[in-house]
Amino acid sequence: MKSDEWRTWVVVLSPFLLKQKLAGEHFTNWLRYVDAVKLVTGPSITVEDIDTAHLLMKNFGKTCVELYGESMPTPNMHMHLHLKESFLDFGPSYSFWLYGFERLNGDMKHININFKTGFETTYATMFIQNVHTQDLVYSLHSFINSTNEDMLLLIKFIEEIGEVTNDESGLTPFDYSRFIDGPSLFNSTITGSEPLPPTSFPLNFDNRTQLICPEHYEQLINYYTYTYALIPGTFISNIIHSFKNINLLGQKYTSSNNNSTSSSSCIIQAIINNEIRIGQISYLFTHSFNNYTHYFAFVNWYSHATHHFPSFDDTGIQVWKNQFDPVSHQNILPVHKIHNPVAVKSYLDNHILTLSLPRWIYM
Repeated sequence: MKSDEWRTWVVVLSPFLLKQKLAGEHFTNWLRYVDAVKLVTGPSITVEDIDTAHLLMKNFGKTCVELYGESMPTPNMHMHLHLKESFLDFGPSYSFWLYGFERLNGDMKHININFKTGFETTYATMFIQNVHTQDLVYSLHSFINSTNEDMLLLIKFIEEIGEVTNDESGLTPFDYSRFIDGPSLFNSTITGSEPLPPTSFPLNFDNRTQLICPEHYEQLINYYTYTYALIPGTFISNIIHSFKNINLLGQKYTSSNNNSTSSSSCIIQAIINNEIRIGQISYLFTHSFNNYTHYFAFVNWYSHATHHFPSFDDTGIQVWKNQFDPVSHQNILPVHKIHNPVAVKSYLDNHILTLSLPRWIYM
């Protein structure tokens, strides 16, 4: 089992599947480990989170000794108690975990070495070519006309490498930290016009432009008015460009009417009005306003359940009504605010069960 698969088992599946297998303190103690893994594998972490995770790991180990004997703890359980220092030294786990090296090994397999001798030189040559190409683009001055056909071709090539993005000031390094942390922040000021990861391009647009339906157009106006504090009467176009799916640092999302790939999700979790909500992406689209391209998802938000289901307490599973809230400007969601995909299953009395899935981050 790969490390990423183990994380999925611990965080997503085990709280539900082990509830019927472990009783009393055995299950309670396992949930301490689950909560700790959720904290330390998230895209961001605070000092308070580090202390909480360390205490959970410590109590988990102590309780394992009490329940299963002194011979039970493993070397990995001891190493867990030293993660605190690593987080304080290096930051969130994604900044020093080895998933990136595993992915790089996979990328290296695609380099054509023709099964001849000297393949080390081939690897080094390809790596140096990519690095020097990026250095060249970083050194370009902003006065170079980015509308030039040759320049656009160069931009496209660099975007495929995945290290820079093109914005109104020219080519600049993409701020991965800001993009990763953004969906986790309450009271954030994300507008939808911020740069997307270079690996998100090219977008798979539909063949023609569209006119947004009148009801949604009204909410788009309300969104811009709320976000930018517009004065009444400001012109906002009703033309949008829809696209089928989007790749956000390796995590793929799609609209609910696009069944082209089973690896994409249309059920998502995001912070709306300082509250964590679950919703379904109806469609994805871009819209031009104030000389900026905005990237949006029109999301239908599930309604809160009308009563409590205690059988799902401490499992990570949430219960929602299988119906959507009335349409409002909050249905217009910048794709930058999508936090993670969600698994969903029908339940009793027109309810659904939802389970948050780990968020992939590949850089």
